[in-house]
Amino acid sequence: MCVAYDIRDPADILTILLDGCFQTAGSLVPLDAHPRVLSHIESLALKPEEPVREAWCHARARSLDKHQIIADLTIRSVDHRLLGTIRGLQFQRVISTSPPMESDPTANSQSFVADMNAGREDNPTDSAEYGDLSNFHKLDNRSLKYCFDEERDICWDRLNETGLFFSDEYFRKWGVDIDLVNANPRARDLLDWWMVLFTCDSIDAFEVALIYFLHTQQAEMGNTKSAMYLIEEEEKHIRVFRRFGKHLLQLRPELANDVRELREGTKSAIRAFGSNKHPKMLMNALFIETMTIYIYRILNRSGEKIQPTWLSLHATHAREESQHLITDAAYLKAHRSSLETHAQNARDLFKQLDADWPHICGLDGAVKLMEKQFPSIKMFRKDIPSLYTLPFFDDVMKDACFRLFREMGHIFA
Repeated sequence: MCVAYDIRDPADILTILLDGCFQTAGSLVPLDAHPRVLSHIESLALKPEEPVREAWCHARARSLDKHQIIADLTIRSVDHRLLGTIRGLQFQRVISTSPPMESDPTANSQSFVADMNAGREDNPTDSAEYGDLSNFHKLDNRSLKYCFDEERDICWDRLNETGLFFSDEYFRKWGVDIDLVNANPRARDLLDWWMVLFTCDSIDAFEVALIYFLHTQQAEMGNTKSAMYLIEEEEKHIRVFRRFGKHLLQLRPELANDVRELREGTKSAIRAFGSNKHPKMLMNALFIETMTIYIYRILNRSGEKIQPTWLSLHATHAREESQHLITDAAYLKAHRSSLETHAQNARDLFKQLDADWPHICGLDGAVKLMEKQFPSIKMFRKDIPSLYTLPFFDDVMKDACFRLFREMGHIFA
């Protein structure tokens, strides 16, 4: 069936852009064959949607595939009407056989998503990757009271109040000689500032990878509502941590150039935890999501004054991540792989961490930044220690926060 596109409507524009073609005279025509059409679309039709246009141009420059572009567009879009259309496209909406657009250009995609949700709620299906998913019926129909509102539940009005971002205890967990750093308040402020920026970037980078995984593996994951909830909630997490990171850069604009390369290194290191292999990606997600809860618990019990907006951001984030651990574990339990496979994935994760933990955990960037700004201050008494000698690793093996990860990874054996 032919589709009539309106090149003034962002919904139709995204359909054309994401599929790389448009219809004319009943035939699909590659977009690249008509550069003037593409130029017109980019310069006029998407002009009101700056985040979307920026994402699209960025994605094209990197030659990303369709699923990656969808993930990038989805998390950048601030227009909920547009977001509905993107979500419709996510679920393999076939443009060449779609019915014509109605007066509301998002109507078809909204009904499509509603149909998909109905299927998730009532009939999670087994797949080549997963066995019995019948238990997801209860998980899919859980109360959503744990969800937070990104405006109401985070005290953004206290952004300019003072306070530490990370406690001394947190740095000691990673072997940092924080007493030496504390001797110079300006150095402590810089370390604190960088580690928050790193945390915002690393959560952003991993959750983008997780969203990409979830977008591309929906069918294999049984079309559960839990997977869709996970996508929606991770999109929200990306938005709030990006917002806080942007605020941080505004506080220290003179350091923007100094940290640009360090931030790219951070994102590359964290993206390495992304995978399209189901049990491996879920095990990595279980660990990193547990890490964010672990950070919140350390901050929350600190006797030092923690910056209130930062603390409230972690409190609300940890609330949703606690539910994500349950979802991840449910998928791991339903996966057809052996217990030994789960154990091997956990071992591989720690092998990866041990090889480059200062980079992955932000301290490599901190050392480089401190060496440039405060060359007399050494963050570690001797050489950078092995992961397995850190108090953090002891917590992974013993702390209640990591219990579910230990259970799923069978690392207690």
